[in-house]
Amino acid sequence: MSSRNVTAALVLLAFTAVYAYMTAHLPERTLPNTPDPSFFPWINTALALVLASALLFQGLFIKKNDHTQLEDSNNGLALPALAVFLAFLISLPYLGFILATIPLIIKSGYKLKQNYEQLTNLVPAMNLALYFSRITGTLLVVGFLVNIG
Repeated sequence: MSSRNVTAALVLLAFTAVYAYMTAHLPERTLPNTPDPSFFPWINTALALVLASALLFQGLFIKKNDHTQLEDSNNGLALPALAVFLAFLISLPYLGFILATIPLIIKSGYKLKQNYEQLTNLVPAMNLALYFSRITGTLLVVGFLVNIG
């Protein structure tokens, strides 16, 4: 039993309960053919509940691994990754979602070097974001491509 995982899971479950309570009291939207404003927060609530429950399960039932941890080859990538992500967020209003994502994926591939599995997971995630926005009618940031098409 890992007390840190159990404590973190209980804090996350309490946070999820408060978030669900606030989500339940959102006003209803009366515009036709639009998702209710509480639609997306309920997705966040469900995901947080699943993740917190998995962490609680891991803390209670999975034994702690006492093996020595191998040296991680990705040490020192957190700050450059944060810088690349912040540059992506800053360029998003000017370039738009699609054009701002291209340098993000290229720079991520350069930083990940030979860990192609993580890089190949980025591409389907970006495609899912595009498809999800089309299905739900959510607008992505268009940047200077607003007049094209």
